[in-house]
Amino acid sequence: MGEEYPLGELYTRFWAVWLEELSGRLSGMASPRDEEGEQADDPIIRLMRFCEVHGPDRLFREAYRLAVLPAFEPMSFALLHAPDDKAFINRWHGMLEMHGRRLPRDLIRRGENCFYLLPAASVQASGSPLGPPILAAATLGLLNRHGWPIETVWQMPETGGRMAVWRREGAVDQIDMADTGSLWCFEYSAPRGIAQHVTGQSLGYLAQNGRLVKRLEDHWYALMKSEAALGGHISLEQIATAAGRSARSLSRELSLSGVTWRDLARGFRFRAACSFMAGGMECQEEIAFEAGFSDRHHMARDFKRMSAMSPGDYFSVLWR
Repeated sequence: MGEEYPLGELYTRFWAVWLEELSGRLSGMASPRDEEGEQADDPIIRLMRFCEVHGPDRLFREAYRLAVLPAFEPMSFALLHAPDDKAFINRWHGMLEMHGRRLPRDLIRRGENCFYLLPAASVQASGSPLGPPILAAATLGLLNRHGWPIETVWQMPETGGRMAVWRREGAVDQIDMADTGSLWCFEYSAPRGIAQHVTGQSLGYLAQNGRLVKRLEDHWYALMKSEAALGGHISLEQIATAAGRSARSLSRELSLSGVTWRDLARGFRFRAACSFMAGGMECQEEIAFEAGFSDRHHMARDFKRMSAMSPGDYFSVLWR
């Protein structure tokens, strides 16, 4: 799993959908075509061609405008549902530490009004050096749109020094696309002062038919609150009945969308577990039961695959 999903299955899938969305939005902006005049199927190739024509700075700005899709993945969920500014900052650094990317202490001391990002894992997720600057741009959009007044984004190459690649008032340096190991610094003027929550995040990006997934997710939560969820498990037959469908037709439609009911149910259980932990529930046996897992061992296995963290690690990030 480590090679296929370096930061967990949900994050990697989310990243793939986000890249597809970004490349799709930019495909009409005079991107070069291949020798036959066709657009490439690979979103990374489309983005690289866009970058060749318009430059990395334009790509950074377009990625910033898209910011994030209203979708669920465990890292953004932890950040965007932080109860206050202090918790947001603690969770940010906790995520970096959890994935083995500890910041030098002198940077943290100097950067009281800074968020730091070490996006090397996004190179693995995207298969391209475009990963870090695109992820940095999306992070900028995420922070700005949820109340953090970012003034300057600095790219800090491994060779030393720093470059201002984005300023609120404009006038920036050229992004160094060759240095994929850069540290990115987001300097803000002052804390938000109040917590700003985000709602409406969905698991719809797990399949091609996002609307269907959202409807099934709503039915799943309703069934979990009723006695129909015997032992916490909701069968294909139960969810199909709740959706007014036959099990066979629903299974066929899910298959055409590239997903199975088992995959979706696993994602729904994982998201529910994250929500319970965000609410302060700590007992793993209780979380597993309430979220519909057979036991805490099954929850731990799925949690590791979906987020590259254990339930205990995730709780410690939420409540560090």
